Amino acid sequence: MADESAQAEELADARSSACQLRDCLRLLERPRRHPILLAFYRGLTHDQIAARLSAPLGTIKGRIRAGLRALQECLRP
Repeated sequence: MADESAQAEELADARSSACQLRDCLRLLERPRRHPILLAFYRGLTHDQIAARLSAPLGTIKGRIRAGLRALQECLRP
């Protein structure tokens, strides 16, 4: 019974974290959000993202880096 309770608590925590991440992603402006989604949810490389978005590789890397920093700030307790 205690094991089931611990699992339920872990599941609730995971759902809460997922909701918080989704909310933080929505706060990002599209130029930062889109490359992050393509990289982490679609598994594209930075080169593939640059080609798909018709943007220089350095721009994509910068947008991802800035977006991840913004997410980190948003998720900070």
